[in-house]
Amino acid sequence: MILTHDRPHFLELALNSVLVQTYRKFEIVISDNWHSSASRDVLETFMERVPRISQHKLPGVGPLYRP
Repeated sequence: MILTHDRPHFLELALNSVLVQTYRKFEIVISDNWHSSASRDVLETFMERVPRISQHKLPGVGPLYRP
C-alpha cells in the first residue's frame, strides 16, 4: 500500500521503485484523497500499463486522517 497526498513526483518514484524489483507477485494499492489531479494523472498512466495497481479513494479525508 502506498499512501500519497498531493505528491505526484513521489508517487511516480514509489511506483517505479516497486516495478523495477525482480519479485513479480505483488499488488499495489494507492490510497489518496485526490486533491490534486496531477497525482491522479500519474496513477492513471501507471494503471494503464500495470493491471496489478488499484486505487482506494478517500474523498475529503487525508491518508493520515485521525478522527
